[in-house]
Amino acid sequence: MEVVEGDEVDPREFTAPGQWFQCRGKKVVPLEKSRREIEAEQFRLRQAGRKLAAFSVEKQEAQIPEGADKIILRPKGGLDRLLQRGLAYLTKIIKASAGVNIQETEEEDIVIPNTKQHSILIARTSEERKMKYVSINLIKLGEEEQVPVFAYVATPDGCGKGVVHGVDRIFTQEEIMQMLRHKANPEVIGVRRLGKDCRAREPGPPVEPEAHQQPIMVRAKA
Repeated sequence: MEVVEGDEVDPREFTAPGQWFQCRGKKVVPLEKSRREIEAEQFRLRQAGRKLAAFSVEKQEAQIPEGADKIILRPKGGLDRLLQRGLAYLTKIIKASAGVNIQETEEEDIVIPNTKQHSILIARTSEERKMKYVSINLIKLGEEEQVPVFAYVATPDGCGKGVVHGVDRIFTQEEIMQMLRHKANPEVIGVRRLGKDCRAREPGPPVEPEAHQQPIMVRAKA
């Protein structure tokens, strides 16, 4: 076999017509999955993701102290922006926005993000800090960026809740609370406005009336 010196080829010559000929080639046919196989694989991946997410939530909720109040934060625009720098940074900026000492509450106040519902759960046992977390309306991201949030206290365990219709807008939440504290009503532990109506919370499991039943009625003091 004779070896000769090669020539440098300009890349433009590769596409010149009539200059290059393929003497031998093998066509590789890619394996195509059926639509049913693809859908089955996607379903398995979704199921695995749900199980992993559920396990993660259960593991985090197991850290919540018994009897701790739960505050929910719902950031405007979702949770993705707040989680870009991780959970540790998110916990830090939330406590800074609430004016809470980060070191003193490291083991007492637990922050759990819920990426599915784009919300943040804060569990704490201090009544004073609860009001600080509930008063958050902005979370600062750095020096300039701010994210508006809506904060509220979640319904306590062992309580039910329902919507009371026909509440005039002239009444404040405090007045509605006093009106619902009627001897004929279940004990009410809190109310908040929902547009023209209000939501009331009472101890005991939630009651789900049958489809043929009339709505549960409550009495209001004049």
